[in-house]
Amino acid sequence: MSSSFFHCQTHKVPGQHIRHYAHSTAHDQHATFYIHVKQYTPLDNLKPEAGDVTIIATHASGVPKEAYEPVWDELLASSRRCGKYKIRNIFIVDSHNQGASGRLNKDIMGNDPSWFDSARDLLAVVNHLRDDMVQPIFGFGHSFGGNVLVQTALLHPRLFSALALADPTLIYDPAQSDFSPVTYIAQRRETWPSRDAARASFSKKSIYALWDPRAFENWITYGLIENDDGSVSLATSASQEVLMYGRASHPAAGEPLSSFCAASGRHSEMKPELEGKLPFYRPEGYLVFNNLPHLQPGVNYIYPLKKTTVVCKPEHQIIRHKITGTGLGGSGGLNAGRVDFHNVDGGHFFPLEKPAETAEIVNEYYAAEVSNFKRLQMENERLWKNRPVEQRSTIDNDYVYFAKNYKQYKPGQRVQAKI
Repeated sequence: MSSSFFHCQTHKVPGQHIRHYAHSTAHDQHATFYIHVKQYTPLDNLKPEAGDVTIIATHASGVPKEAYEPVWDELLASSRRCGKYKIRNIFIVDSHNQGASGRLNKDIMGNDPSWFDSARDLLAVVNHLRDDMVQPIFGFGHSFGGNVLVQTALLHPRLFSALALADPTLIYDPAQSDFSPVTYIAQRRETWPSRDAARASFSKKSIYALWDPRAFENWITYGLIENDDGSVSLATSASQEVLMYGRASHPAAGEPLSSFCAASGRHSEMKPELEGKLPFYRPEGYLVFNNLPHLQPGVNYIYPLKKTTVVCKPEHQIIRHKITGTGLGGSGGLNAGRVDFHNVDGGHFFPLEKPAETAEIVNEYYAAEVSNFKRLQMENERLWKNRPVEQRSTIDNDYVYFAKNYKQYKPGQRVQAKI
């Protein structure tokens, strides 16, 4: 149980101002969304030292952030055993329309959420809690949350030193996107007469039956909210969960799908060849995939061996590995040793099924990345060491030399050979 190993705090943080889509808000475009954050500080490291690791985590859509507590418990134990680093803090947020965040924003939410807002919200959390956001900062993101972490790293390339991504939703070919979960979620039951009745109902479902008992109990505790009459309902409404899976790209019910016409501006991120072909789309999966070459942090992709959803086909995983970090501003990718990948014997929800196995892979990766961070930090300090503090905000003689002689280096300028 996390409270046995961590001091737990919660925070209410204002998210990104002005949302990505106009109908993300129900009334006022300037409404303030709040993000519910949970902070875990190891009880044996309440006075952290320089170099201790900060972890920022993001959840899969529809999963309350507390369901990942078994992963943190196991990761803390693994880090203690390996002895190569200490955890300073773990932060995890609920997406603005899910879990505890969803309850904070229930009166202002619209019906058009965007994953892009989730990344901006995460950056807002980092800025708000900056005193505890100390480098090195590592990320852990699952499914939708993996996409959000990559987005955040693209927005702020030097924020994260490394990302552990558990079956992240990064789509190579949007035409092959699998929207089958919308069928179940749009019609799912949302209320039960009691928490015990809900527990009995969920325990019969194959997905939850595979979860670690600790994760399942946290799902029952935090994934459900109690109503005034004693009944319980989903903490994340079925509507808000399903809207995160598929954005509407369909005509009125009964009309042929081919009659759908993408509205200018409203559907500007939709690929033209998909118009009138699929009733739903989500642009973030493929737009973020296409920006993987520019990803600066190191990445460890962790995949399930049992494919319960089509998040990324094996052949597309290979493409993902090859392009990550290879572009301008990127890490250097595979050839530079900045991309790794592992498998866990489980389904798409393997962090909740196999928290110990997941944590062990993440721990080994973080331990290696701590060494890499320290190496880079020493190099940066070496470059500053012999430069007086008062000169660290001014140009040096080398800069002045090239500034004076810029004309001979100006693009298109012929350089005169010296005789």
